[in-house]
Amino acid sequence: MLPPVRDPGRERATTPPATGRRRSPEAQVDFSETTRVREMRKLVRGFVDEEVIPLEQGLRRDGFVAMLPRLLAARERAKQTGLFAAHVPEEFVM
Repeated sequence: MLPPVRDPGRERATTPPATGRRRSPEAQVDFSETTRVREMRKLVRGFVDEEVIPLEQGLRRDGFVAMLPRLLAARERAKQTGLFAAHVPEEFVM
């Protein structure tokens, strides 16, 4: 594959026009979900449906300060399921 071409009038790099060559099947990207991703998506969806969405109405009605104990409890449940700051290594999550 040819490297991106820089156009001084544009901020981003652009790819050169197609040369008519077909890509081999090995060069194609597989976008199917892995089992791990599928399970994580289901876990996140369940947590949001069961824990987060029910808090929304109370937060709008009562405000942040009144809902803080329930929000902190939800945060603890998120930590227990591994969803709180999932992108951060565990040793850095408080």
